[in-house]
Amino acid sequence: MKKRAYHFWVFGIMGFCLVAFQASATEERGNWICKTEAAGGVAYDNGKWRGTAFRGERTYTLSYDEDIHKYLVRKLGQSRYVVACMSDFSVGGYLTCDKKPDYLGDSTFRFNSKSLRFSLVYAGIYVGIGVRKDGPDGELLGDDIGDTPSVEVGKCSPF
Repeated sequence: MKKRAYHFWVFGIMGFCLVAFQASATEERGNWICKTEAAGGVAYDNGKWRGTAFRGERTYTLSYDEDIHKYLVRKLGQSRYVVACMSDFSVGGYLTCDKKPDYLGDSTFRFNSKSLRFSLVYAGIYVGIGVRKDGPDGELLGDDIGDTPSVEVGKCSPF
């Protein structure tokens, strides 16, 4: 009899934890508008790569797409997404999103639902300079193509 009561309590606690965890994951679902407060990176200028500040005037949306069951980050007013989030929020409220828009560059978006802060890092193709676009017969990419690695940080608000 005592063994049965023990199992009841163990499975009861496990069930409660599962329901609480699921509720916290779905509680995060929502939509946010994210505005860049500061941006910087490197740019090719007069034959050299130099650190530079960028205009921090971009606005993004972070929203859950019910059809594909993923969060997507888009520039405000655009349908094409910048990054897709392959996982859900962590217990601490963090969401990390990675996606290669094409083989030349990639982006990482990080967001915290508690602080409402985000960062977006675009690696660009700086490390791919000297490779050929679209295969062995494609255009040789040089430093002057205007693709600049950058970092943006800012705050989000629910909408």
